[in-house]
Amino acid sequence: MIKTIWETTIYEPIYNLLVFILTHIPGHYAWIAVVVLTIIIRVLLFPVYQRIIRTQKVLRDVQPEIKQIQEKYKSDRQALALKVMEVYKTHKVNPFSTIGYLIFVQIPVFLGLYFVFARGLVHHEGALYSFVSFPETVNTFFFNIDLMITGSVAIAFLAGVAQYFHSRNTLSLQPEIPPRKKDEMPSFQDELQRSLRFQTLYFIPVLITVTAYFFPAAIGLYWVVNSVFSIAQEKFVQRKQATL
Repeated sequence: MIKTIWETTIYEPIYNLLVFILTHIPGHYAWIAVVVLTIIIRVLLFPVYQRIIRTQKVLRDVQPEIKQIQEKYKSDRQALALKVMEVYKTHKVNPFSTIGYLIFVQIPVFLGLYFVFARGLVHHEGALYSFVSFPETVNTFFFNIDLMITGSVAIAFLAGVAQYFHSRNTLSLQPEIPPRKKDEMPSFQDELQRSLRFQTLYFIPVLITVTAYFFPAAIGLYWVVNSVFSIAQEKFVQRKQATL
């Protein structure tokens, strides 16, 4: 049951869209198909991503108000939580939307692409739609790198670097954390945020690099394009909001 739902809703649509793009690209280059597929996915998800960027900006803007509430209700945890949620409700933001986007959107797409390339970019009769035809030949090389094999140091490195710049740009949209004051016990919330920022900026790019190395190189290429396009979308939304 679960396998059928996964195949029908995630794997087959991604596989068929990729094959459809491949069929209409001169030379049937897999790397061009991956780039085009990534851009199509990001354009389709742009409204969702736009709301997430807006949420991050609003969270940054209301941070002074949140700090005042934390100071006022620091001895009453329940009242503090209620007041903070009132602020979020007033500004119509959900601080957990980024997590939802990652779990319900990014991860399924990433896993779908992984299975497409792990199974090989070949004709799978059971998965191919009747109106989609598979090209006679597929060029799977990208600058002498076979996108179907694992262990590409170059692609893995590029994926990690792209993720680092994406993380850095994303963190610039989030609320700033006040510096530690001398002879003052730092709050648990501030320390947690510092830890999360450090992991986002350094640990995740390293994780992406390692993952891209052990996955088919096409997955690493997808992540490079995805990160670059994410940065471009964030810049676009930032400029659009600045003019409002």
